[in-house]
Amino acid sequence: MISRASIAAASLLAAGLLGAAPAAAGGDAVPAKRIAKPVPPVQWTLTIENAGGLVYGEEKGGVREGVYYLGGHASFLFGRKKGGKWAGGISAETGSFDMRTFVAGAGVALLIPVHEIAPLILEVFPLYLRGRGKNGMSVGGRLWWGVHSFNMHATEVATAGIFMMVQRGVVGVREGDWLMTWGIDFSLHVLAIPFGMAWQAMLRK
Repeated sequence: MISRASIAAASLLAAGLLGAAPAAAGGDAVPAKRIAKPVPPVQWTLTIENAGGLVYGEEKGGVREGVYYLGGHASFLFGRKKGGKWAGGISAETGSFDMRTFVAGAGVALLIPVHEIAPLILEVFPLYLRGRGKNGMSVGGRLWWGVHSFNMHATEVATAGIFMMVQRGVVGVREGDWLMTWGIDFSLHVLAIPFGMAWQAMLRK
C-alpha cells in the first residue's frame, strides 16, 4: 500500500512543478533587450576628381591658360553620429594639372549640414607643387557639395558631387599664380557599378 507520506510528497512535487511553469512561460515571453550597435567613430571617403580650370597670372595679367585636372581625394570626418549633423576632420589631396604640374597636400575639413544627405564640405590645406623641373608651395581651399551618405554599419561612405578648388602659388613654381578648377567628384563605388551590372547580366543567362 502507498503510504500517506508518499502521497503528500507527490502532491508537493506536483504543486511545485505547476507553480514554476507560469514563471518559466512568463520569462520566455519577455523579449531580449537589444544591444545598440555603436556608430563608427570616423566616416571616410576615397574619390576621383575630374575637373577643368583656369590659371590667372600676375606677371602677364588675366587668364594665362586653361588646364585639365585629374586627382584623387580622401577625407576622414569625426563626430558624425547621424545625417544632418556637423562634423570635422582631415583631408588629403593629390593630382596633376595637364600632367605637367603635380600637387599633393593635406589639411582640415568641415562638414556643414545644409541638407541631411547633401551637405557642404569646406576644406583648407597647403599643397606641395612639382613642375617645370622646380618645386613649389601653394595654399588652397576646396568647396564640395553633393550626396554624402551616412553609413551606420561601416566607416566607408559613398559620395558623388561637384566641387570648386582655388589655389594660390606662394613659393617656387607657379608663384603668384591663381589656379581655379571646377569639376565632379565621385566615390570609387561608382566605377564598380557597370562591372556589377555586367556580372549580374551574365549570371542571368
